[in-house]
Amino acid sequence: MAHPNYYVDRGVTDILKSPTRVFIVLPLGDRRMISNLLALSVDRLRAGEVWRFATSNRLSVKQYPLCYYTHRAIDGTLDLLAQHPVRADEVERITVSISPRNATILRYHTPRTGLEAKFSIEFAVSAPLIGGHPGLEHLTDDFVRRADVQALMQRIEVRENPAFTAAYPATVGTRLSFFEGEGCVHQLQVDHPRGHARNPMSRAEIEAKFADTRL
Repeated sequence: MAHPNYYVDRGVTDILKSPTRVFIVLPLGDRRMISNLLALSVDRLRAGEVWRFATSNRLSVKQYPLCYYTHRAIDGTLDLLAQHPVRADEVERITVSISPRNATILRYHTPRTGLEAKFSIEFAVSAPLIGGHPGLEHLTDDFVRRADVQALMQRIEVRENPAFTAAYPATVGTRLSFFEGEGCVHQLQVDHPRGHARNPMSRAEIEAKFADTRL
């Protein structure tokens, strides 16, 4: 987060006037800091009053409380469940192809704590299969250490795909392959996670995301 003077010097001042404001600034792939701000008044949220977003067509919103590099895998898993409902115990194995850059950051292959799980691609795929839409309630040590979660993570293979790094910053894809019994395979690739400026969330999804923060 840049010093407040950074924003004042660029004419972004309204968001800084109240100490009860929460704001997020998101740089996009071109590495330029932009002045798109997502703002809400904490005191008004607590009072149940109506709030609004300061949005633009270049605003990205982080939908899940895990590392952003896991979001494509989460979206892909949720999309699979919507199209082909499967139980975790029906999945023989899963392969996840990501860029070497992402693999370096997502370094916890068998996380044991909620914090480690935030940086685990194996957990990012396992959590939706077992617990549905991942939220803060899944980032507890107890959930991460559940026997079914740990068992499913052991059946996930991570493969590095240099082509995804080469495509950065235009996109950073994630490819998933789910193998069930009798040779049934489901494959899909996600380039822009939901919440990305090129794949925006709906108003309902945004409201649900912030309701989950329990401010």
